[in-house]
Amino acid sequence: MPMAPRPRPSPNAGVKRVDNRQFSAAERGYDWNWTKAKRARMHKMTIEDEIDPFCRYCRVARADVLDHAIPLMRQGAVGSMAYNRWLKDERYLIPCCGACNTRKGDLLPAELKVKHPEMYQRMVAVLTKRGVSPNGR
Repeated sequence: MPMAPRPRPSPNAGVKRVDNRQFSAAERGYDWNWTKAKRARMHKMTIEDEIDPFCRYCRVARADVLDHAIPLMRQGAVGSMAYNRWLKDERYLIPCCGACNTRKGDLLPAELKVKHPEMYQRMVAVLTKRGVSPNGR
C-alpha cells in the first residue's frame, strides 16, 4: 500500500510573523479634531500671519497640508503628554504641499538635516521666525 507523501516543512517555519499593518489616520491621531484645527490654522496662516499660500519647503506648490516639524509619531503614544503638547503647539506646524510632507515623512530635524539639508534650512528659518527651536525645546 503506497504511503502518503510527507508534508514538507514550511520555509517560514519557526519564524515569527511581524505585524506590517499600517495604522489608519484616526489611529495615528488625525481625527475630526485635527481636521478642524488644521482648517482653522491654515486659514489663519494664509490670511493673518504670512499671506504666502506656497509650500515653505519647495516654495513652488500651493500649501495644502500642515507638517509637524517634530513628528507626532516620534513623540509617544496617542494621548500622551508629549503627544498632546506637540499637537496643540501651533508654532511647530509648517504649511507645505503633499509632496514635501511625504518626502519629509517622520524624520526628526536632526535626521532631516542629514537627508534633505535644503528642507532643514527652510524649516529652521520658519521656526526661528516664530521664536522656537527646531529641537523642540
